[in-house]
Amino acid sequence: MITCLRKPHGDYLVVCCEGNAGFYEVGTPNTPLEAGYSVLGWNHPGFGGSTGLPYPADEQDAIDTVMQFAINELKFPLDKIVIFAWSIGGYSASWAAKQYPDARAVILDASFDDVVPLAYSKMPEVLHPIVEKTLRSHFDLNVLKQLKEYKSGPVMFVKRLRDEIICVEPGNQATNRGIDLALGFLKHRYPKVFRGEALKAAKRFAEANSSSEASRVASSYQYREGDAELDALIGDHVQQKGADFPSLIDATDDASRIKLALHLYKKHVVDYDMDHCSLLPKALFVLPWDFREAETPLVGGGQNAYYLLPNENCSSQLNVEFFAA
Repeated sequence: MITCLRKPHGDYLVVCCEGNAGFYEVGTPNTPLEAGYSVLGWNHPGFGGSTGLPYPADEQDAIDTVMQFAINELKFPLDKIVIFAWSIGGYSASWAAKQYPDARAVILDASFDDVVPLAYSKMPEVLHPIVEKTLRSHFDLNVLKQLKEYKSGPVMFVKRLRDEIICVEPGNQATNRGIDLALGFLKHRYPKVFRGEALKAAKRFAEANSSSEASRVASSYQYREGDAELDALIGDHVQQKGADFPSLIDATDDASRIKLALHLYKKHVVDYDMDHCSLLPKALFVLPWDFREAETPLVGGGQNAYYLLPNENCSSQLNVEFFAA
């Protein structure tokens, strides 16, 4: 359990949250490990060596146990912990972000805003009221609602351009619920920017099926990525009015607001031209852009230790594994 600091930034810990039927042994930890991060992997209740059942309340207990283990046993301070999730693991990650708002950052890969719209797409419309009532009562996986309570830390979303799982209509990028997650979050953090025509423009930009199409949309609004003037606008706002959320940052007219919306969207969302289940490449695993301008890249990966933890909130146990940089 001793963290080796021989590699740059090896004092950061990435807590990984798997997707449905995922196992950390072959899942998300591989990406941050290859990139050199310290990693803590764990299996959902009922998977691998973890006992119990993967109901929402059990998931909350499980990720809380993992976070407490990282803090109290592995001795990582919260400002050195990054919460990383793929797919449905976004539920566990967003709950952890809500409960541990001082965590350094959150990265959500191929996750969704809310399970209800996805369930609607699989059921006849006449059953929608029953579907919603059942899910809200027993499987209320509302990632966006929880993520909004992550008060100030940076968040990055990975949107997969060929996602066949979280699109309401397979192959139709416009129905990717990852877009709803990202835009819903940005609308919450920057309400004066993501409104009206600017919100419509950001949605059009997000729905692009390729980088070339996204470039055409950006050009139609005369936006160029890396615009120094927009960076200066953000920096001036933070310096003069602070970095609290929801932020009051805004532009002076619709055209400028659209550019600012696209700029902020690009700061938070990374496109990956791949399907839902392919592993995220290490090149895309970076510390999210921070509105507070705390730009510190993460690096870290090495010795590992295996644990079987008692879940203090119930009678089950969790299997976790720690990889030190």
